[in-house]
Amino acid sequence: MRMEVDLPDIGGFEYTGEFRAPKPGENYLNLDTDRVLYCEGLNRAKSFIMKRCRPRKDAGDRYWAVDVEGDILSFTEEYSRFDVSLYSFGNYWGSHEDAQMALERIKETMLNLHKELGR
Repeated sequence: MRMEVDLPDIGGFEYTGEFRAPKPGENYLNLDTDRVLYCEGLNRAKSFIMKRCRPRKDAGDRYWAVDVEGDILSFTEEYSRFDVSLYSFGNYWGSHEDAQMALERIKETMLNLHKELGR
């Protein structure tokens, strides 16, 4: 039986079509595997298996992100809330070169948006 679900966007993950009851301690922050369980609501009655659709570094590996001043910073993957936030938002790059390309695209997009808005 195919089940239609309306899941929130969890950056870097997509729904696999599978679901099951969560085990104690499981939630959507278990991001150190390729497949995670997303639990919706306090009673965790709705639980859906998600799979990673963007690459993620192993614990201890370096990754790069663009900060608010346009600098490229290097971080060590620890699966911390900070790492999870950068990954989920999409500001998580496997190389300095990829982060540099992202920065250039961000600058271009922002400039075009200002022109479009006329501000």
